[in-house]
Amino acid sequence: MNFKVEEAMSELGINQGDHQRQFLFLIKEHKDFVEFMDKFYTGVIAEDLGLYRTHKRKQVTMSLEEFIEGMKTNKKQTLEVVVQEPVTVGYISLMDNSNITHNELYEKIQDLVEVPFINILKDWDMDYEEESDDFMIKL
Repeated sequence: MNFKVEEAMSELGINQGDHQRQFLFLIKEHKDFVEFMDKFYTGVIAEDLGLYRTHKRKQVTMSLEEFIEGMKTNKKQTLEVVVQEPVTVGYISLMDNSNITHNELYEKIQDLVEVPFINILKDWDMDYEEESDDFMIKL
């Protein structure tokens, strides 16, 4: 049997663009699909894809030195390997315009393995260690 990722995506009812892009990025082979369905699929596709992305991100074994070298030769490809999600030109532009060093970025990605890459960039100065109720406004 020949596995077709587009058919699997259609059967699951994944039709939102961001979810489609993430699904197509993460599910390359039949074994990926089986793992996703067996261990991560609950029917809440945004959460399921996020958990699967985190799982795959934790499996990446790229060293800091490999990351820095990769960023010199092909930022998009290097970032996609490390963050396990599609990286757009806009993400790269945001990163470049923020004067983030490759060392800082690598460490942040490693520390925030559950956080989508765009959120890491947009919330660069955010302290994810803060208590969860710190965002509440006191009147």
